[in-house]
Amino acid sequence: MSDAIPKPLILIVDDTPDNLDVLGGILSKDYRVKAAVNGERALRIARGNPKPDMILLDVIMPNMDGYEVCRQLKSDPETAEIPIIFVTAKVKVEDERMGLELGAVDYITKPISPPIVELRVRTQLALYDQNRELERMVAERTSQLYNTIEKLKETTAAKERIESELAIAWQIQHAMLPKVDVTDSKKHGYKLCALLQPARQVGGDFYDFFPLNTNELCVVIGDVSDKGVPAALTMARVITLVRAMALINHTPSGVLQAINAVLSHDNDDCHFVTMLCAILEIKTGNLTYASAGHDSPLLLRNKRGQWLELET
Repeated sequence: MSDAIPKPLILIVDDTPDNLDVLGGILSKDYRVKAAVNGERALRIARGNPKPDMILLDVIMPNMDGYEVCRQLKSDPETAEIPIIFVTAKVKVEDERMGLELGAVDYITKPISPPIVELRVRTQLALYDQNRELERMVAERTSQLYNTIEKLKETTAAKERIESELAIAWQIQHAMLPKVDVTDSKKHGYKLCALLQPARQVGGDFYDFFPLNTNELCVVIGDVSDKGVPAALTMARVITLVRAMALINHTPSGVLQAINAVLSHDNDDCHFVTMLCAILEIKTGNLTYASAGHDSPLLLRNKRGQWLELET
């Protein structure tokens, strides 16, 4: 018996056999391929076992078009996470926007180009794998934090338990924040100073900074809604997300958009976060930033002693 990891399974949906043959020929050397000639058959395969790792979906089909197939797949928890790429002759911007709004990850127009198909499929599968691994890492870290707090609840009295939780949350919060060594930082071409002073013992305020490479420094400042232990736990999760997303997305707006996508999924407690993300080019001094509902940053011109509020 072989222990080799099976190739990803691609489901191709098109009512034209020639199109199925062309796409199958392009993908079969690197992936396992299944085909469906209509929407009903596609839904049965997608809900079966094994489930496809990706679906290439035609739009114009009889009885049930690709848009409806996509709607049903995204409304079903068992298939909602399967990435869908529309492959269609419809080239209007409105058609592409509609497909993406329904939950598709990409849109390929016919006549198809084999290199484009190969690149889009490979890219989206890689992003899908990265997202699943990131979700696993975040879930594991969150579970560890909750387990620590639950153990404290079991071993302390009511009042002591609350005080202990607040103390641990405070430690978690401050342990997640980077230590600022101004003297050591000077040799890198920048100087960092930071102060965190929550209104209560434990809050949701946070900051972080870390180098992306030898010439770029990422800086984030944020605030989690609410106070206390829930805010501290959410803060720890957000800091983990920031560092992970900054390695994938190299612009402040890209980092914020990626974090928003993760936090808005299954957010039953309705916690929200405001955040400012900035990337400093150390050699030039250029600062690129984006804000997600956070207070505008202030710029102090040292020679003039003048404070300026920057636009966000």
